[in-house]
Amino acid sequence: LLSKIKDKSQVKTALQLALLEGILVENEKDKLEKLIIELIEHPELNLYFLPNVNCKLESEIITATGELLRPDRIVFNSNETIIIDYKTGKENNLLYFKQLINYQNALIEMGYKNIKKILVYTDNLTVVTQQ
Repeated sequence: LLSKIKDKSQVKTALQLALLEGILVENEKDKLEKLIIELIEHPELNLYFLPNVNCKLESEIITATGELLRPDRIVFNSNETIIIDYKTGKENNLLYFKQLINYQNALIEMGYKNIKKILVYTDNLTVVTQQ
């Protein structure tokens, strides 16, 4: 669902679409909406979900070696680029930050600088940041 949400105004539409597509059942909708709103309004994340934020959702990046990467969310600000990746289940920062470093290296090759990496564990809304 987060791949369809740039800001808070798109939450209800994304949930409704998920219901229509059969990805979500009605009795899960309210709980999931609450979780998504908590994530969007999280103090460490809310700036990246403001209306008119310049971001790409699950956009493909092809590296110089031909590898295909697909970060969950990339936010482009005037002075930094933020990679956000969502994870469920058990925390494994070492493994997941290796993945984010691959995303970072691809963005550096594309000319982006000052890249911040954020892991969001959706089960408990833990946010782990690395510059």
